[in-house]
Amino acid sequence: MFTSEYLIFDFDGVLSDSLDSEVEYLIQSSDYPTVSDSGQAINFRSEYLSKPKHSLKNNLTISQKNKSIQNAIQFGKFHTANKVELYCDVVDFLQKIQNKSTAIVSSGCENYIKSTLDTNTSYFDLIFGIQTSLSKQQKIIMICDYWNINICDIVYFTDTLSDIIELSPIISSHQFVACTWGVHDKGDFLQFVPEKNIIDSLSQFLDQKNSLN
Repeated sequence: MFTSEYLIFDFDGVLSDSLDSEVEYLIQSSDYPTVSDSGQAINFRSEYLSKPKHSLKNNLTISQKNKSIQNAIQFGKFHTANKVELYCDVVDFLQKIQNKSTAIVSSGCENYIKSTLDTNTSYFDLIFGIQTSLSKQQKIIMICDYWNINICDIVYFTDTLSDIIELSPIISSHQFVACTWGVHDKGDFLQFVPEKNIIDSLSQFLDQKNSLN
């Protein structure tokens, strides 16, 4: 995992420090009537992101798919208005992995992702949000085709169980990098990925990679 030349990242909770903004949105939005305070919002988000939302083949209607896209766009506009930023160590990390092939696979709005990255979009070969496809499986397959590699060659950085569950049909457990600074913690991830694949910071990934060189 730590020697892979092909790194794919989730965005919110991995690169983008958007979690407080997400809680605020859940409280304010009329789409979530059962959420009225931060505790309820955190619990709702954790539970929601413990289940896969989309798969390569799903039975969603066009109307349901459009609603998912519109929800992501509204989330993105809210985050942009809140001036959501990258985590403080992200740019330094990206500079240190410039020799790698990197991409983003997110369920978020692509405009919001690119706006938050600002000039740092240049570090990524591809940035796929919800407008490209609702399925993260599909987006990873597209990226591997673009890089002309096998799926077994990539690693995927995520902070949610939902990503691991959704992607497990095409990605083995040792290809995930589970990031504990987002939605889920080490205890949650241990049932799905090897302990060595769980990291508390991006620098820890680099330290473990360098120890193998």
